[in-house]
Amino acid sequence: MTPSSQRSGILVYQLSRIKFFRDRPAHNRSRSHFPNKMNAPLLKPALKMPPRESTSQQVYELLRTAIVNATLAPGRAISEIEMANQLEVSRTPVRESFRRLAAEGFLKVVPQVGTVVSKMSRRELMDALFIRESIECAAARLAVKAPLEAREALHRLMLRQRAAVDRGDIEEGLNKDEDLHRGLIDLSGHPRAWEPVRQARAHMERVRRMAIPELQSNIKAAEQHERIAAALVAADTELLVQELQAHIRLIEGFIEGISARYPDYFED
Repeated sequence: MTPSSQRSGILVYQLSRIKFFRDRPAHNRSRSHFPNKMNAPLLKPALKMPPRESTSQQVYELLRTAIVNATLAPGRAISEIEMANQLEVSRTPVRESFRRLAAEGFLKVVPQVGTVVSKMSRRELMDALFIRESIECAAARLAVKAPLEAREALHRLMLRQRAAVDRGDIEEGLNKDEDLHRGLIDLSGHPRAWEPVRQARAHMERVRRMAIPELQSNIKAAEQHERIAAALVAADTELLVQELQAHIRLIEGFIEGISARYPDYFED
């Protein structure tokens, strides 16, 4: 088990203990909550959190994952006391996590309501798309100059992601998806460019995860990754940029599809 999958198992196990949806708005109770995975077993064996991670970091990762996964639904009100009680920690790490998540745009303070999970914004999602396209396409033009062995390694990573999608392993498929995009940036020689891309992907991830059962987004992404990896190995710069650009812009269709199905999750 890799460190990333181990951490994912910890987060899923911990989150399954929290009754996030007991006080959902009435207009959402008449239909099964999205995403569908909430109706499936979530428990995984409890694993020990690495001791190097502080309580604040653990709480931050738990809450951030819940928001990105759409486990904590957009518009859902949460409080420091509630989260501290559910996670059996003091309010201090929860407060620190709230501040970090608010700075990243995942939480917001609404007068007379309190802290709520931010709804998604089409405008902000398009900003995120612009950031990704600008950085990743620039990185792709440099990545083709990387040694063939390194480019072939990324192609093998793509094959593992495709295999995960084919066997229905959503989490592993998404993890390998992220590894693939990060690997492309690493090949460019500018690894620090990953952080703004990671932040942009996090907001887009909420839409992507919702689009998996609704629009089969993971299958479409895997098919595009095959073409991206092939162009990278062939060192075909223009084809690589073309395929990567089309892949990143795929999210536009997902935004429209999900916003039509779940308008309450969007603020504009």
